[in-house]
Amino acid sequence: MEQEKKIVPLSEKPQGYLLAIAGGVLGGPIGIVLSPIVLVVLNNVMKAKNEKVPNRFAIWALAGIVGVPLSLAPFMGGETNTSSNQNIEAPKSEKTESKSKATQKSVQKNEVDTFTFTTDGYIERLNNAFSSVATDTPLIARVTNTETSGDRINTQASVGDAVAYLIVADKKSGKVTDLTMIGSGTGSVMSGADIIISMIVTIMAIENPNMDEAERRQVSNQLGILGTDSLQKDTKFIRNGVSYSKSFSEGMGMFLTADRVKKGG
Repeated sequence: MEQEKKIVPLSEKPQGYLLAIAGGVLGGPIGIVLSPIVLVVLNNVMKAKNEKVPNRFAIWALAGIVGVPLSLAPFMGGETNTSSNQNIEAPKSEKTESKSKATQKSVQKNEVDTFTFTTDGYIERLNNAFSSVATDTPLIARVTNTETSGDRINTQASVGDAVAYLIVADKKSGKVTDLTMIGSGTGSVMSGADIIISMIVTIMAIENPNMDEAERRQVSNQLGILGTDSLQKDTKFIRNGVSYSKSFSEGMGMFLTADRVKKGG
């Protein structure tokens, strides 16, 4: 009689540890370290009985409810949360966003919608955001190539071996018009964690490199990176006047694009 294949629970798979790392981002530098450690401990303590595997993630989540505030406490320093827009900004009306293509093209010729920062400014904001969520060895974004094409300046940057950025800026003003994060992992848990952290940090760098825990949780939910099935699902949303699109392609990896929402004249 053939031996039945042993079913490995999610909490013992690499995907389970990736989810633990993603959840740990909400707790800041300490959370990133402690979250997967807690899952390892639970895997060792909560053994299967009579072939029934206990729900380790339920206990892990309860531990996170207590652990997140505690892990963030050393970094709060009595600061007051001054964010005035924690809710997703919705378009003023569907009609405004569905204007004719001809009108949009004429607006783009006269005015270019840009972010408030230049390419160098965004790289600096990226590194500040990585420092605010990373452990002893934070990820670092480095420019690898810059070239001019017509009225655009295209800049490529890399973050470790798993993440790259394409940042497009308006040649006249130098301000960024849109950007794309590309995550192509090696299959290791570490490269997967770098991609997850980079997706959150991409939005932090646009809005606030020192984003608080509540907004990080909101960003994670919008990106769909905390669910077991939603990490590779395509997602689109608008947040604080910026349109985001996350997509996944087999063999190419994860893509996250960001550009300003066009304002109707």
